[in-house]
Parts: sequence; structure tokens; C-alpha cells
Amino acid sequence: MTSGLEMLQKHEVAALVTDIMMPPGAAFLKVDSSECGFIFIDQVQRRWPRLPIVCLSVIADQAKIRLLTKRGVRYLRKGETPLSTAVEVISAVAEGRRVKVRE
Repeated sequence: MTSGLEMLQKHEVAALVTDIMMPPGAAFLKVDSSECGFIFIDQVQRRWPRLPIVCLSVIADQAKIRLLTKRGVRYLRKGETPLSTAVEVISAVAEGRRVKVRE
């Protein structure tokens, strides 16, 4: 998470693709890796409110997924979303287009 924030400070990106489970890094040592992505998304949305975010993760907790999507984060489930669909969604988000995922 620390590395991701540092990269965003140094580089302009069209969209952020992140996971929920990740190592916290030096600046967030007390954060559990299973929740790290939620805090990362909070930090990103606070600092870069217009940056589109795609979350590609294995979490299945529907309440947590709803919280992400209500905040404008596009959620794709790892292992269930075909790679071609993930690429299509990420490209559309980066370009500011809407794309409907066929499930």
C-alpha cells in the first residue's frame, strides 16, 4: 500500500487497478493485509478523487463489495471474471467509457 501511494504521487495514471489483500508497507504497519486495500482505496479517493478505480479481488463479502461500488469503485472478482473481460473493463474505465459486463 505504501508503494502504491508513492507511485501515484510520482506518476500520472489513467486508472488504478488494485486488490484488497496486499502488504501494508512501512507507513501502515499496523494495518492487516486482508483489509489493506480498503484503506488504500480510502487514501486514493481522498487524495485523487477523480481517479477511476477498479478492484480486482477474491473477496466475496457482498456488503463490502456494495460499499466499494457505492463509492464508484468497479469490482471484478478474481477467478470468476475472464481475463478478456477484465482487460475490457479496465480499458474502458481508464478511457472514461462505460462498459456493461456480461455475466
